[in-house]
Amino acid sequence: MSFETDFNRDTREAFKKSIDYPSLVARRPPEKIVLLDWQKTLETLRDAQGNEWSGKVDEPSLGLLGEGSLRVQMQSQKGAAIVDITSLAGDWQERLDYVMWQESLTHRTEVNAKVLPGMDDLYLIPKLTPGTRFTNFLYGNFFIEVKAWDVDDIDSLAKALHQVMKDNSRVLDKEHKKCFKVTADKTTLMVGEVVSISLEGLVKNWDSEWIANQSRQLLNDDMEYLERRGNVFLLKARKKGKIKIPFAAMNKQTLYVEHQEVEVEVK
Repeated sequence: MSFETDFNRDTREAFKKSIDYPSLVARRPPEKIVLLDWQKTLETLRDAQGNEWSGKVDEPSLGLLGEGSLRVQMQSQKGAAIVDITSLAGDWQERLDYVMWQESLTHRTEVNAKVLPGMDDLYLIPKLTPGTRFTNFLYGNFFIEVKAWDVDDIDSLAKALHQVMKDNSRVLDKEHKKCFKVTADKTTLMVGEVVSISLEGLVKNWDSEWIANQSRQLLNDDMEYLERRGNVFLLKARKKGKIKIPFAAMNKQTLYVEHQEVEVEVK
């Protein structure tokens, strides 16, 4: 997945230079998975200062780029904060590029963020403004954005969240078993023909535990998305060529996201 858009390209490139992007790419931390029940974890979270935060958790969703998302409103005696959780698939550099893209979506001429050393995997705090009214960090397959609402500082909350993720993570096995697969009823078709693609392999009552979709924003105009019937997706071929059709699934409890794709040839 590429996030190299023209929008704010100069701002993004300047930010990448300021945080030594090439060294971040080369550092490539071990692939890990965070095993948390996010609903239960964020119902109550205590930070290092002893503040108890209670969370109101929204329903998770799966975007058309194949990214999982969850918003949580956190409240303590200090005030309120918003936590946005984005669950990403892809390798380290793809996730890093997602962060570079997100950070450059600003009206400023310079990204207001700098790296805080000593925090895995990438931990960003304000650079141009005083205090810590936001913290964004990438840990494992998660990008976390913590923003103050009516509280002066969210540093202790962000670090508590980072620590609980670190305490509940493990290195991902190289032979990690895939959670689902996609199968097409035909792999060769003509322009104008419809292909039926089944999503298989999730638990029996998967729609109560998983969200799945066809990542339509990653689908170019070679194929036309028609409809979904349960776990079957119908698409029409519009152009000739070998075409990869991406799918995503997310576990509602852990927010674990996985991508799979099926390739068809249109003649």
